Amino acid sequence: MTIQKIHKARDRRGAKNDSYYTPNPQVELQSDGRHAILLSDFKIMVSLSKKRDENERDARLFIQVPKGFVTDFASIPQLFWSIAPPTGKYASAAVVHDYLYATHTTTKAVADKVFLILMQRYGVGYIKRKIMYYAVRMFGGSAWNKAREVIR
Repeated sequence: MTIQKIHKARDRRGAKNDSYYTPNPQVELQSDGRHAILLSDFKIMVSLSKKRDENERDARLFIQVPKGFVTDFASIPQLFWSIAPPTGKYASAAVVHDYLYATHTTTKAVADKVFLILMQRYGVGYIKRKIMYYAVRMFGGSAWNKAREVIR
């Protein structure tokens, strides 16, 4: 099953020319109905800056979420699932965000920015993606710190 089958989202950016790109991760939902395991590597490239001219370098982040990684998609309190379920159009972005939080391969600010950029790429509306972005910016610290404790 792919994330696309879960939330029926399409990548609106159409990054077909990017050789370091997997459109949607292949996942298997776990028996708890909340978690999923990646069945294959999920590769994605994110541009972190906008080039102002052709001579300026574009800051790109190449991310590979490995096969076997377990995600809970968007960690949204159940109270809000009727308006924002864990597996909306933002599910693929949430997988990457979960991975960056779990591994601390970037800073929290960069992980949250990647989440915002990918939500836009996957067609999440402006208001919803801004709310979700600011939610992880303001309330994601406990998840970030919890992952840091696991790493130690």
